[in-house]
Amino acid sequence: MQPDISIIIPSYKAEPWISRALESISGQRRSLNIETIVVEDGCFDATKSVVDKFEDTRLITLERNHGAPAARNYGLNAARSNYVLFLDADDYIQGPLLDGLVSALKSSSADVAFGPMRQMGAHYNATNIFYPEKCDSLSWIAARLEGRRWAKPWPGRVAWRKSVLLSNGGWNESLEGGQDEELVIRCLLNGAESTVSREGVGIYWQHDSPTRITNSRNNEISAQVTYRQIKEWIDSGAGQGGALRMPLAKFCYRVAERSYWDGSIAEGEAWLSRARALGLPGHPGSLRHKLLSNVLGLRRKQKVAFLFNRIRNL
Repeated sequence: MQPDISIIIPSYKAEPWISRALESISGQRRSLNIETIVVEDGCFDATKSVVDKFEDTRLITLERNHGAPAARNYGLNAARSNYVLFLDADDYIQGPLLDGLVSALKSSSADVAFGPMRQMGAHYNATNIFYPEKCDSLSWIAARLEGRRWAKPWPGRVAWRKSVLLSNGGWNESLEGGQDEELVIRCLLNGAESTVSREGVGIYWQHDSPTRITNSRNNEISAQVTYRQIKEWIDSGAGQGGALRMPLAKFCYRVAERSYWDGSIAEGEAWLSRARALGLPGHPGSLRHKLLSNVLGLRRKQKVAFLFNRIRNL
């Protein structure tokens, strides 16, 4: 019998977490026929012995490390369901998340469904649950560009029609960071329709493992890819390109803020220049931020804020 949904888990040095992820999926099997595929990405620990304890779970072993996007694509091509969800091995799900996402896709013509998410971690404060807002594709992209937390496209809260992912080329294997955002934006710009569910919650687990890809260089490359995606679409004159011009300008401004904060002056100048070229006036943000940035300039304001933050944390 064809599964209701296929869950694909890329695994790289995942032994400390994989059992929790698989157990969270098992709790959903009372109402759904779930296929779970774990793709061991060229790093061999005790993950296989953990996976063997779970029924209806397949292990695909890659002989060498290809990276998470490639591992997800291997799982995508092996999936037997019409619907797929990608779950990182250190994350997990709570409540009827899968039920809600599958129902949302089956009851609509949508190609992608977003569910609730929450960030947690052993040494991090848990966030509130971020519930997705129902909106059209361009509004979702605009919300993401403007940094709205409810629009964060973390894989464990997103279910897809498999056919849409395949027709759009799957995950971008050239990226080390920001692959989830690039994939969602690419598919939505190509006409994919979205829907939402408010059932259950996906848990994005934060930790300081050296295997996490969070360095500033990867963030910069991811930002460049997002900028090119949207800018090329705007310049092509496709659809309502103007609707994304100001959200993209605000995105560039936020990247400039982050670059200045990190001490990357040249990158900050380049991103601020892009924001201005797209028509962003002044300095968006809080009244304090606007006042200080108008007086000092964004670069000096961020430097002062960084030094103040360091002093406060001493």
